[in-house]
Amino acid sequence: MASEWDDMVIVEENPVLASALAGIFREIGYTVRVACEGLAALRCLRERVPDVLLSDLEMPCMSGFELLPVVRRRYALIGVIAMSGAYSGVAVPLGVPADAFYAKGCGPVTRLLELLHAMKDEPKRHAVRSTVRVDSDATTRARWEPNKLRPRVEPEAE
Repeated sequence: MASEWDDMVIVEENPVLASALAGIFREIGYTVRVACEGLAALRCLRERVPDVLLSDLEMPCMSGFELLPVVRRRYALIGVIAMSGAYSGVAVPLGVPADAFYAKGCGPVTRLLELLHAMKDEPKRHAVRSTVRVDSDATTRARWEPNKLRPRVEPEAE
């Protein structure tokens, strides 16, 4: 059951997945709002700041790569879980300003519940955040983008 963290925004472009995740988290006690991409997520955050943001990295209009640095600057206390089906592993990808990472399609949804539980340990969460360095949005995307999903973005030459 959700306790001190009970408000969540899910940012996911796939409406079926977004609805399924929202249903799961509502069932265990979260208040859930859903946004289909980063700009819509920012509007949700302006209305009411959630405890947790669960965001896909690959989305149209404003991707998670673009959204998460903005969230970190404007809403530093939000717990952030990045997710993607294009990447695997359990570690937060280098350059992604998130507290945790969930590989969509590679693990059970119970893994998300474990991540939420672990993120409630605030000192641990802030220690993880201090090790994440974001150079610039373009550099972060260039380091992370799979060539098959989107053309590589190279930093501008001087």
